[in-house]
Amino acid sequence: MLDPADRAEAKFMSQLKLDPKTREAVTVFLAPPGSGVATFTGATRKAELVAALTKARSSSGCGPGAKPGCCPPKK
Repeated sequence: MLDPADRAEAKFMSQLKLDPKTREAVTVFLAPPGSGVATFTGATRKAELVAALTKARSSSGCGPGAKPGCCPPKK
């Protein structure tokens, strides 16, 4: 949870492209290695998070069915 009034968190909020003057709750869904998956304003439901993660995973290009050469070689 970030506090928009905390100057120490201003840089991180800027990196997330969040308006520190917003009056609504904002959820930024992050996945390793710190990639933004989705941003939601207002109430956020679990189903929205699952859908965003599913979409991000299917478009990442790595995993079963991925094009050859898209994934790092297995060791």
